[in-house]
Amino acid sequence: MGSTYAPPGAANDPSGLNGGWAAGVRKQMNALGAGAGFAGTGDAVAWAEKYKGMNEYTDNRVLAAALGGDVRGRSNAWCARFVNKAIEAAGGKGTGSAVANSFQRYGSAIDPAKVMRSDVLLQTGGKGYMQTGGHVGLATGETRMHNGRLQVKMLAGNDNDSVREHWIDADHNLMVRRGSAGSGVNVPQGVTSQVPPASVIQNVPTPSSPGVGVGAGDVRSMGPVAIHINGSGHDPEALATLVQRRIDESMNWRTHDTASEYT
Repeated sequence: MGSTYAPPGAANDPSGLNGGWAAGVRKQMNALGAGAGFAGTGDAVAWAEKYKGMNEYTDNRVLAAALGGDVRGRSNAWCARFVNKAIEAAGGKGTGSAVANSFQRYGSAIDPAKVMRSDVLLQTGGKGYMQTGGHVGLATGETRMHNGRLQVKMLAGNDNDSVREHWIDADHNLMVRRGSAGSGVNVPQGVTSQVPPASVIQNVPTPSSPGVGVGAGDVRSMGPVAIHINGSGHDPEALATLVQRRIDESMNWRTHDTASEYT
């Protein structure tokens, strides 16, 4: 949407702020609870605990039935499938991918010290988004200090070929991601946005057609309008305008962000 709402080089953008619009939008959408998928209102850990102790070989039939396919061997990595299914069982939506690092863009980033039950724990293995080599599970909500380091307890599938719990370090390779309890709405570039609270979107200005010499990035001259958003969809222009407004308020038209949280 950046080329429409904040085109670089627009006549009304002499300071070049539009160049950071897209990255700023990503950051603000994360602040609004954006990200791929949502958590639902159920207990994902409770579903996962039903399979604790099961092994991909000795209990393949049960695990395959639960996850929709064979779990045996290296060709059937299933830790991400296990987490996705647990989130689905809780009424949410995961990433839909069998790649653990797909969860780098699930929900919002959480401080490991504030971890809660059913948060997603992603050990990236130093890899980037959608790169193989990571491992993902669910937080039981338990934490401890061990040898001066914060540890969180993770319940995961495909953990030594089984569903099991163990303590992991909250180090630089660990991401804690939390989805909201609401339903997700698809927006461009594969990002899924949560519907903003009604109190946030009341009287959000909607774009008007720019006139001659007016850049599409200028939202200050727009008239107010009440926008109603339900749980199944929303006007993309309204969302973009909401985010732009939040950015404008936080930056006070003086500065901008140039990088998103995880790229």
